[in-house]
Amino acid sequence: MTFTNGTKTLAAGNYIVNGGELRINGNATVNGAGVMFYLTNGATLRINGGATMNLSAPTTGDWAGLLFFGNRTQASALNRVNGNSSTILQGAIYFPSQELDFQGNFSGDYACLQVIGDKITYTGSATFHNNCVGTGVKTIPTPGSIALVE
Repeated sequence: MTFTNGTKTLAAGNYIVNGGELRINGNATVNGAGVMFYLTNGATLRINGGATMNLSAPTTGDWAGLLFFGNRTQASALNRVNGNSSTILQGAIYFPSQELDFQGNFSGDYACLQVIGDKITYTGSATFHNNCVGTGVKTIPTPGSIALVE
């Protein structure tokens, strides 16, 4: 599933990417409220610099709060979000057994964004907020301490 030049507005619902790549290229604009992308069978996520997104996860139901969900059984996949994207993402990016790589100066409005991954790498600058009241996103309990490992 690839989004290139132009604007695409997605209807609310679940989008299954079975193999391949969910790619949002620069100069593409993708909008959607109440959407969830399920990546399975080796599928990966790639958001390229210059992309514009305004996406929010469902606020109710079984998939409430999940925006991008990588199948737990597909280990060793690399999902990449490249810099200079103008974006509003609301929900959880959930890749529990995979790597998630944020590169460059990824900017946007993240009133409620949670990032869960086996390995998360940030290069450049990114800002995240966790004001998730009323969004359907579950609270993540925080252990006594968190450590950044280089």
